[in-house]
Amino acid sequence: MTTAAKELWKSKVPSSSFQEAPKLEPSADNEWRLRWRYSTWHTQGGQANQKIVSQSLVFNGVYAFRVTYHEACSSTMVELAYERLIDVGTTQWLAEIKARLAEPSRLRTEAASRLRHLMIFFDSHGCYEFLCESFRLAE
Repeated sequence: MTTAAKELWKSKVPSSSFQEAPKLEPSADNEWRLRWRYSTWHTQGGQANQKIVSQSLVFNGVYAFRVTYHEACSSTMVELAYERLIDVGTTQWLAEIKARLAEPSRLRTEAASRLRHLMIFFDSHGCYEFLCESFRLAE
């Protein structure tokens, strides 16, 4: 794993405030959604009101993913990706999948050239990694 990771997105709330563990939801069109919920409080007219907020990171063109649960995460995973989505850069895992996709029999050379290794770590939940073409935040 490279230490030249590039931050792409950072959570505005601590993952320790999530109401439950993030949910990973695949779809038929090679899109994966990592969804979580948290609550915020605001005061209006002297009364405190709770609002449940749902956020997701949506990963497009996913060719591989993995989850390393909290206890099994390395200190590097935590330091690099703690509550932030990073582009890890070139890794052995990314190179291996790109090479497979670029094999003549697979005809996926264009997709292989767009792949990125993205990673995010959520406190008490674990590290989520995706080899994908792109991502977006959905609120």
